[in-house]
Amino acid sequence: FIFGRNVEAGLPGINSNDLGIIVGQVALPLAPAITENTQNVSGMYGQHWLGNNYGGKTFSIPITIPAGDDEQLYRNTVENISNALIALNNEEIGITFGDWADRTYFGHFTSLPDLSFVNPGSWDAQGTLTFVASDPKGYLEQETTQVNSQPYYLTPDGNAESSPIIGFKFKGDVKQFG
Repeated sequence: FIFGRNVEAGLPGINSNDLGIIVGQVALPLAPAITENTQNVSGMYGQHWLGNNYGGKTFSIPITIPAGDDEQLYRNTVENISNALIALNNEEIGITFGDWADRTYFGHFTSLPDLSFVNPGSWDAQGTLTFVASDPKGYLEQETTQVNSQPYYLTPDGNAESSPIIGFKFKGDVKQFG
């Protein structure tokens, strides 16, 4: 996986390989968390269903630290993981996975586990990182387009509804804009 890539800002992100870990097979979740809303109604058999709430998607990311008999390598790798993946600025950060490198999920890590040692006397360790994408849609790379007609219709690529974010670059001073 690559965590924190922002092509527009020129940030390459942190590749999981650069952290000194091996990432196991990440099974992409089928759907976001689903919570049904029901109401008990007097005299009714069963419940009155009011619809579902859809939450975030949870990704379980199995990792291995291949440190062998090098305790210092293990300690440095654990410190690198902590420094790279803990978000202190209360912003959700993008993550991409190798299988779907064109999709970015914005979210945060909710669990950096206590690691388990694989073999007695070895510093090889395993654990599972938990990443939750609060907005469960996977976003494709940002696209920039030129408005060259009135009206102008734009159909973004992707698999879900998207609301466009429109930015303007003015060629001169603007006294009014609306």
